[in-house]
Amino acid sequence: MSPHKWSRTHRLRHGLRTKRSRSLARLLPLFDGFPYLVTRIGHIALRHIALLPADRRVEEIRAIARRQALANRLETCLVLGRRRSVYVDVHGAETPSRDVPAGGLLISGKLRLAEEPAESVELRRRAAALTAWIEAQTAGLGGGYIVGDGLDHGRPATARDLAHLDGTDPDGTPCGLARCPTCGELAGEMLDRRGDEPSPTAVLRVHCRCDDWNRCARCGESLKGRRLSAWYWDEPDRQAWYVPGFSAFGHRCPDEQEADEPKAGESEAGESEAGEPEAGEPKAGESEADA
Repeated sequence: MSPHKWSRTHRLRHGLRTKRSRSLARLLPLFDGFPYLVTRIGHIALRHIALLPADRRVEEIRAIARRQALANRLETCLVLGRRRSVYVDVHGAETPSRDVPAGGLLISGKLRLAEEPAESVELRRRAAALTAWIEAQTAGLGGGYIVGDGLDHGRPATARDLAHLDGTDPDGTPCGLARCPTCGELAGEMLDRRGDEPSPTAVLRVHCRCDDWNRCARCGESLKGRRLSAWYWDEPDRQAWYVPGFSAFGHRCPDEQEADEPKAGESEAGESEAGEPEAGEPKAGESEADA
């Protein structure tokens, strides 16, 4: 997505830069540990930030950003300076800009890069600064949780939609859904019957597993197992479920999963299975009264 569309969507909510909001945008906090990637999560203020190596040529850094956007299929912005950025859409198209995404709720360490930047004193300094920055920005927010990502509303229903999509099959399946010949799941369009409206006002696009295109840039596996910011039909439940974009943050690469698994002969707590008993348990040859 171009910076103009990104900004236009967020203009009223987050004050991103447009001709009419540049002065306001300059007042928003901007992390200055350039270069880094900002990944937009849905249409909410949540954004993921990933530090990039500062000793690489701009062309190389742009290639990293493009590779990340094409793998995650999430709108991405490469931030090179206070007035220098490159927006990369989900298809890899680049748009250089002087508009930089500022403000928002930042999170880091959830979307891995294709390659980890080489360790250096300079990178550690920026990483520490980023951690402190995020903590400072979220210090006054308190607890809570996020519901949805702002992309679950579908498109407005037309008179034709109401005529062709109304009704269900005998088993309760919306008539606008058909079985995918590849994965066997149901996909298509259905009327959004949530809320208290007397008749549906929106159409939801339902995706099957074949439509899942959100991949981890590091391991290449699906970030969630379902397309992000999309609906899918759950046949046992006979209803549609929405997968918000921030579901990607739960992904763990195979190497991370292996690192979490206890080694052979070791319990999950990290102790040897034949090692010392836990505190409070009598040792071998000792009665409970002696323990």
